[in-house]
Amino acid sequence: MTTTSPASPTAIAAADVINSATPIETDLLGIHPRMLCIKHPFTRLRAHLGTDPWKGWFAELVKQGQSLLAQELPATLMGTPPHQFDVRHLGEQMILLALLARLTDDASCRTRLAYLMQRLTDEKDWGHSLIYGHWARGFAFALDWMWHDLDAATRNAHVETLYTRTRQVFDAWATYRSGEPFGYTWNISAVVLGGVAATAACLYGERPDIAPIMNLAWEKMRLQSLALGPDGVSPEGIMYGGYYTSYLIISFLLAEDLMGFDLFETTPWLARHARSLHAQTVARTSWRSDNVFFNQGDAHGHAFGHESILRIIASRLKDETAQWFADEFLESGKMGTSPFSFLLHDPEVKPVAPTTRPPFDYLEDYGIVIMRSDWSGTESACAVKCGPNVGHHAARRFTHPLGGGHMHPNNGDVQIFAHDAWILAHPGYVWKDTSYHNTILINGTGQLGDQSEWLEDLPYRRQRKYPFMGRAEHHGAWDYCMADMTNAYPDQSGLTALRRFVFYLRPDTWIIIDAMESARPVTLTQLFHTGFPVAADGVQTFSGHGTTAACQIRIHAPATVVATLEEQPLLHTSRTPQGTMNLLRLTTPGAAVRHLCVTEIQAYPSSVKAPPSIGITVSAREETVHLPISGSRAGITIHPFRGDTPITGA
Repeated sequence: MTTTSPASPTAIAAADVINSATPIETDLLGIHPRMLCIKHPFTRLRAHLGTDPWKGWFAELVKQGQSLLAQELPATLMGTPPHQFDVRHLGEQMILLALLARLTDDASCRTRLAYLMQRLTDEKDWGHSLIYGHWARGFAFALDWMWHDLDAATRNAHVETLYTRTRQVFDAWATYRSGEPFGYTWNISAVVLGGVAATAACLYGERPDIAPIMNLAWEKMRLQSLALGPDGVSPEGIMYGGYYTSYLIISFLLAEDLMGFDLFETTPWLARHARSLHAQTVARTSWRSDNVFFNQGDAHGHAFGHESILRIIASRLKDETAQWFADEFLESGKMGTSPFSFLLHDPEVKPVAPTTRPPFDYLEDYGIVIMRSDWSGTESACAVKCGPNVGHHAARRFTHPLGGGHMHPNNGDVQIFAHDAWILAHPGYVWKDTSYHNTILINGTGQLGDQSEWLEDLPYRRQRKYPFMGRAEHHGAWDYCMADMTNAYPDQSGLTALRRFVFYLRPDTWIIIDAMESARPVTLTQLFHTGFPVAADGVQTFSGHGTTAACQIRIHAPATVVATLEEQPLLHTSRTPQGTMNLLRLTTPGAAVRHLCVTEIQAYPSSVKAPPSIGITVSAREETVHLPISGSRAGITIHPFRGDTPITGA
């Protein structure tokens, strides 16, 4: 469609220039559908519907679509509480129904889609946040994919609806008074930007004044690319990072197809994302709907869009690990196929399991270390975290809040999963409180940013000092990491040094060594949230049994501690009660300017007796800790107050 009438795309684009060199201006003007289906045409996808894996996936999508046909919507969409009906999902429903309409002759999908689009057209306000992002992206894809199925009056009405709702967001962002335009690693910003980018992709050339919206979208995408670090770790944790990435990756594809620039090349974060996600999983045979990952941020039992993200990364970057991981999600039954992963799947990328690498991963930007016994699928594993809530890469480049509100004040946190159970657990989606994590309190006080609904990182952004992972090393029979937590605590604490060493002796022993120095006497409290109750079991020893796993916790230093066992009440982010956790609280018997705490944790099957201690030697005079290595005369000597590299020898 290239005419010279005043209302033609050519005429409109002549007065609404992006930069005169983009594919949407030079090659795709007036063409519909064009959103993600130029390189992946529906005609080619139709030809695959009778063959695997598309056949099975398509049956699942059809089933999903059929379940929507009779769904009753609230009389008023905006303002409906999410627990009654989460209206955000209407965006994804439109994408699914539009895909089914393109691939089948089922009139019911078209009828339902027309109804949903009219309902959203009747809603005069889509807001400026998550609902807008979901609705605008879904509406834009549906409008583009069904462009030639709509009569002119309906199509024009939908064009104006989408433009008007997006223009409200554009004008709000242009004031530079809200947080969303600057939240380059924030899930809400990515969702809203997803709506803006999809609107521009759909409407350019169909009405005036779309070029500014397109320019805003690609400028913000470049800043997202700049803010993402090198290690592939999701901003705001696994769950909300998935939410963020599921929108970011579609926006990046639209930018490549229609704007002509490759954000995958400028974002090395994407190349490591699949491997990073896999590194943070628990044992494969233990995956359940609420139990796949070691979480460092808010999480409440499921993840957003990871199968789709992985499938798209596999297709775009020819990433065999991503393809394997997406397959594993489907085979485990923990996640279903999405319209985008179905559309963009590349069968030429063969799945390859990444389990031939050493059982040790260091995600350096966020300071996350994962150590495991092996890759058998039933392995024991632990995760230790110490680093900025937005990662070192972003923290060095920006001083404004980028996101990270769903992260937790949990530097030095240790999580352990062994024998199909949590030994040391994560609290979930909670009020930001250091005491909910397996870390340290100083004088009973937590880390910077806690006691808030969302993690407040302003103290870090002002001082430009962050906690960090000082060392992380893999050795054959053992691994270790050293978390420098000093900068995680308020200056008023008087801390001058706080280092946490975590040694992992394969397969089921962990040694936690905390060395603290301060300008004034303070107390130090270690927190251990166990997956099942523990009780005193001898001198400075605690043990407990769950269904499949058991553990024993022994205190080797100091000589005495004040130990309390409790069911700690948790608060949701909204400050409503959210259950309890088993907590072993170990506090030094008095205040001092130096503390050395050495704790041994052993996990074992609940059906067997506890193993003996490995025989740790703590020398107060030399300020050393010596760890023997089973089956060898060699041992490990640590000088925790010096922070030196451990010494191995006979």
